[in-house]
Amino acid sequence: RSPFEEAQVPGSAEGLVEYRLMEAGHDVLGVAAHVPHYIARSPYPDAALTTLEAITAATGLVLPGIAHTLRTDAHRTQTEIDRQIQEGDEDLVALVQGLEHQYDAAAGAETRGNMLAESVEIPSADEIGLEFERFLAEREGDN
Repeated sequence: RSPFEEAQVPGSAEGLVEYRLMEAGHDVLGVAAHVPHYIARSPYPDAALTTLEAITAATGLVLPGIAHTLRTDAHRTQTEIDRQIQEGDEDLVALVQGLEHQYDAAAGAETRGNMLAESVEIPSADEIGLEFERFLAEREGDN
């Protein structure tokens, strides 16, 4: 049985620029930072700091002033989040702690980075390729 009937893969202008630069022979680095969904619409300097540290590790570029400012802001933000959680509704506290525990457990697991609550078998690249070829063949038959 196919693990999926149809797949949509999101794209972005950033991804296209990186791809075109790579095609032109330039070195390209993509960096992402995880942000807890419950604060995704709020300023979260930890994400910027994590990104900056990844860029520093990959390139050697050091920006101490920006890093210091982000560390200070990140500490202030985390202190405020902790305060709001401690003063919050017990159900909310339990929910946030459960989400954090689930994330920490998944991030520390030695699986293929699976963030699902339960383990599932992930298809191999060959299996995905065969499924994609089948999908395209069906589409050609429709025309």
